Formats: sequence, C-alpha cells, structure tokens
Amino acid sequence: MLALTRVKANGGRHPYLSGTLVELLYIHPRGHPSDLVVPVGALSAMNAADCDKLGRYADEVADAEIRAARIVAMDLHWAFGFVGFEALLSKVRELNRDATVIVGGITAGHYPRELLKRYPIDYVVRGDAEVAFPRLVRRILDGKPVALANVWQRHAADPLTQRLTQAEFDATDGISAEWFPSYLKRSRWDSSAFSLGRTLSVARGCPMRCPTCYGSYAETFGGGWLWRSTDSSVAAIRQAAEAGTEHFRIVAGKPSPRRFNELLAAIASGGPYAFRSQVGVFACTPPAAELAQPLAAAFPSGIVMSTTHPTDQVPSLDAAASREEWARWLQFSSATEGTPHNGVEVWALRRETLRAAAQDMQNNKRTRVTDAGAWEVVRPMDGRAPADFEEVREAVRGHFSFVAARLLSPALARVLAPYGWLDDVEADPELGRFEGALEIARQIAADNWRRHCIPSFPDLRLWCAPIPRDQLRRRDARAFRNLAHDDGHFAWVESAVPTSAFVEMQLEQCHDAARAWAEAPAADTLLIVPCPIGALSEQWLQTVSADGLFALQLPPGPDSPLRVDLLLALNALTVTASRDGAEVAVGRSDPGFYRRSSRRPLAARTGDRQEA
Repeated sequence: MLALTRVKANGGRHPYLSGTLVELLYIHPRGHPSDLVVPVGALSAMNAADCDKLGRYADEVADAEIRAARIVAMDLHWAFGFVGFEALLSKVRELNRDATVIVGGITAGHYPRELLKRYPIDYVVRGDAEVAFPRLVRRILDGKPVALANVWQRHAADPLTQRLTQAEFDATDGISAEWFPSYLKRSRWDSSAFSLGRTLSVARGCPMRCPTCYGSYAETFGGGWLWRSTDSSVAAIRQAAEAGTEHFRIVAGKPSPRRFNELLAAIASGGPYAFRSQVGVFACTPPAAELAQPLAAAFPSGIVMSTTHPTDQVPSLDAAASREEWARWLQFSSATEGTPHNGVEVWALRRETLRAAAQDMQNNKRTRVTDAGAWEVVRPMDGRAPADFEEVREAVRGHFSFVAARLLSPALARVLAPYGWLDDVEADPELGRFEGALEIARQIAADNWRRHCIPSFPDLRLWCAPIPRDQLRRRDARAFRNLAHDDGHFAWVESAVPTSAFVEMQLEQCHDAARAWAEAPAADTLLIVPCPIGALSEQWLQTVSADGLFALQLPPGPDSPLRVDLLLALNALTVTASRDGAEVAVGRSDPGFYRRSSRRPLAARTGDRQEA
C-alpha cells in the first residue's frame, strides 16, 4: 500500500510522488495579459487557511499534484481569465473528479449562480474571503456540512454577506507566499506592463464606481468599505520591504483627506523602507503637499501617487469640489519636483480632460498624464453595462491573438503598435492608416477596441508552409526590436508562395497556454503566417510577406512529415518542429515583456521552468 506524504505549508522542495497528498492546491489560471499577476485576495485567503497547502501557476502544475489534491482553489478575478479558467477547470476535472473545487475572485463574485450552473465546481466565495474561505476549507477536510456566509453552493439559498471586522481586516496577510515558491521568484521579475509584485489593500471597497478602475467592483464585497488601521498598514509595508519585495503597490481608494493624510504621515514616520523600485500608491484623494518630502525620505527608491482625474470620477463631483481636488493635486505635484524619485500619475479618460491636465502639468517633470481608455475593458461593473455573463465571456475569447499577431508578423506588429501592451497606451490608439488588407486588419482591431477595449482579432487563424531555404532571404531580427532568437528568424520570401502550400494550424486553448499545431510535409524551413481576416488569400500573403514572416530553419533530416507546435505563454511565442516524435528545431519570438531584476531577458520557457 502506497504511503501518503503531506505537502508542507512552507512550500519547500519536496518529491512529487504519485502518493503525495495535497490538502489544498491553489492554481492560478492563465488568461490575463500578464499571466503572472496573482490577486492579493487569493494570497490573503490562502494565508488564512490552516492546512497543508501548495500554490502553482497553471503552466507548472503537475498532473500528480492535481490528482493528489483534496481541494483545488482557483481564481476568476479579471474577466480576461475566462478562457484560462475554463481550460484549467477542464484539466482538473479530467484528472481528479473527487476534488472539491472552490472559485473566488472579483469576476466570480459577480456571477456565482452562473458559474455554479455552468461549470463543474462546488463553491464560489464572494466578498471578504479571509474568514469564509478557511472555514470552508476546514469543514470540507473534516467532512462537516457547509453553510457559511459569503459561500455560494449549488441547490442552496443565497448566503448572507458578511464583512470582516476591523481586527480581521487588519490581520489579513497578502504579502507572505512561502507555500507558492514560483510566485516568490516570478513576482521579482520586471515587466513592460502589468507590474508584478505584492499589493497592500489599505481600503477594501470604494465609494466611487469609476469605469476605468477596479473600484467598480466594490459592491461585490458587500455594503460600505473597509479601512486598514495605520499600525497594520505600516507593519505590512515593513513586512514587504524586509521580505525583499521587488515591486510593491498600495491601494487606498478614496478616503477622506484627514484619514488619508494621517495614514501617509504614519507611513512616512515608519520608514525608511528598502524597496528596489518605485512604490505605487493608488488613491484618488490628493495628499497634503507638505508630505512630499517625508514620503521621499521614507521611500528612497521613490513613491508614485496614481489617481483618476477628479472630473472623470463616477459618481461625478460637483464643479467646485472637482476644482478644489485638482488644485490640491497640482500643489502635491509641484512639491514632488524637489524630490529625487517621487512622482504623480494622473489617469484621464476624456480627450478634453487629458489635454487640460497635460497643460496644467506641463512644467511638472515628475508628473505623467496618461490615457485611461485602456482600462475601459469589457467587464462586469456595479450598476453599469455590460454586466451580462455571456457578453463578457465572449468579449475576452480571442484576446490572446493580440500578442500572437504581434510576435508572428512585423506587419501586424505595426498595426497593433499604437495599443502598446494594452495598459501603456499613451495616445489615441486609432493612429495611422494602412493600404489594402492591412487596413482591413486595422479596422478589425479598432472595432474590437471600440467595443471592448481589447484590440484583438477574435477569428485569427494561423497557417504554416514548408519552403525551400533558397526561396528565403533572412531579415535581421533586430529591425523588429529583437523579437526573435534561437532558430527563429523573420525572413522575406524571394518568390511567390502559393496558398495551396499552406496548412491551417489547429488552435487550442489549453490550461497552461494558447497552443496551435499542424502536420506539415518535410522541409528545411517552415513559415508561420497569422491571418486575421478569414481564409488565407494570395493578397494577404503578399501583404504580410513585404514586412517579413516568421521562418523556422530546420537541420537536414529524413524526408518524413513534420509536427509543428506553437506555444504562446508568458507573453512569448515558441515554435517547435518535431519529426517521428523527436524535436528537431525550436524558434522563439520574445519581445522581452518579462525581465529579471538584472534587466536580462528571460531564458527560453524550458529553462525558465527549471529555475522557477
């Protein structure tokens, strides 16, 4: 009889035997433009659970770990996560039909009934989870009946909504993560957008419902909002700094000026804090100007105050209140000019607000005025459309194509360049016009942006073709910001390639990545072509060939068919060619979205998994 070994809560290395027992396995699904960002609520809820536990990303979790789990916890936090959540849940149920599946997160909190009706899950935790979740876990492990506040289940009445007490909220811990070893490593990476790292929720909930802010989700927690005590906030910041946190942010919502300034003064007095990079503070209450210098001393690496412009806040402020708040932001912004690393970031939604704010701040070099339009992405919001489950789910279905198209085609990269990496849009994303088929592609992306703030190609199709190497002329990858390395290159086609030579790749949304594959004839070079406008045509092929195509060069080998696999994970794309089950060539298109703290690009995915 095989002995069962419990996984220790400290997350240390241990053998993954088929008989290992995992009492509580948390798996973070892919599906957000940054698959590595873990919700702070997931961390604090898991930290509150008193049992043996293990955290895994979907791209690293082992089948044996899923089979051994008694409870599997997953988050459906951002609406982007639907695709990855569905694929991961299918994988969990394929391997372990007996595990109890618990789902949490803000999007799940909007749709508990829809999720329970549609998916093979057992419970949805809605609202404050740090008390409800550990109680639920303990009752499941002890085999006791479950009926708890904030816990939704099938064939039961809607539960009561219960907020945390002040002491319970102060005790929440979203910093520790020893049970999630790869998160401890990956949260130190730098990224081009969607910063990784720890988050301290000073406020939970918000009096505002701004459509570009996650305060729009506030009612999923219940009535009112919670405010962490100053002592608890200072202790959590110190904990994060002493733990060597690379990236750190503080979410404070919109408290009263008195409460916010008292908090900032206490934080400044508790410093200095040893963070490597600037600390972000998300708050829509302007700080007192006299706090700029004390905060600069407390955070030697710098602190950036990030706010939604008062005239864009919802519900709208009256004109006098808006002018007063903006005047205080101007005062604080001016005060940061005398600090070495501090700054202010103002998010503005309307064109006129953006222009006026930029004009007001033109002499403040440490203040950045940013277009908030990227954050109007389709999602459920309190009291605002769209809130329909199917509409939100369908809108995010093809968002992976934004990254895939950019990494496979320099021509499509030009089309999509104005959108940045989705959250770093600094100008109107509908810049420029193109000729012919590229203009059709631009219109598809622009239309999807107008509807959902996701400039993707929902019907993107991928094609591959074997091409003799002498028909290709290699193009320097450096011309495309070093998008390719290893054996992947962007190349020009010297002569026309008939569309009949191309084989359509089969697209799959898997639990750990977006994948595509095809069987192709023998060749010494393979071309990969993304097509967002329908079936592959001579016109489209000619259009994208002008800027180059992704070409994977193969070593000499027998004249036997090839298996071509494409993997999109961690915002990088890997193409692998295999013959008779053996890998023969690998090419990678990597924009350097993720970088280690040393600023070096990440290694290929296989090497990264060994390190993580």
